[in-house]
Amino acid sequence: MDAQTITTIVAVASAVGSVVAALAAWRAASIAKDATSHAEKVERGRLEREVSLICNKVVAASMRVDGLAHDLKMEYQTLFTFAGQGGGSGSRQEVYVKEIEKAQSGVGHMQGEARATLEDRAALKTKTDDELAQDLVKVEGYLVQLERVKRSSRAS
Repeated sequence: MDAQTITTIVAVASAVGSVVAALAAWRAASIAKDATSHAEKVERGRLEREVSLICNKVVAASMRVDGLAHDLKMEYQTLFTFAGQGGGSGSRQEVYVKEIEKAQSGVGHMQGEARATLEDRAALKTKTDDELAQDLVKVEGYLVQLERVKRSSRAS
């Protein structure tokens, strides 16, 4: 074999090797794209579940706060009745009950929003990731507020 034939064979082999390498790179890129897409779907599902979980916690916490508020009102009524200071406009009992009702009114709003989010699961699917993240921050804030209300009612 002469030098030109050997050079041609080496060039062809090099070209075939380059094509094989390019195909392998394309295949790896395709697999990476599929893996990224799958990871995004998994993260999206996690975010939707997290919003639903926190909404359920908000609903449960608001129900506990409502129960505590009811119990606290009854305790104040009993306390002031036995102390001979029950009822009357402007009484301390009335002031305390109004404070409880004021705290309770905000609880109803939070519970309503959390329930609406839970009942409309289709809306969660259509929201962007940013909107879901904003919803998550909002309901986590509600949960913190409810814990504060609950703690303050126990301290009373």
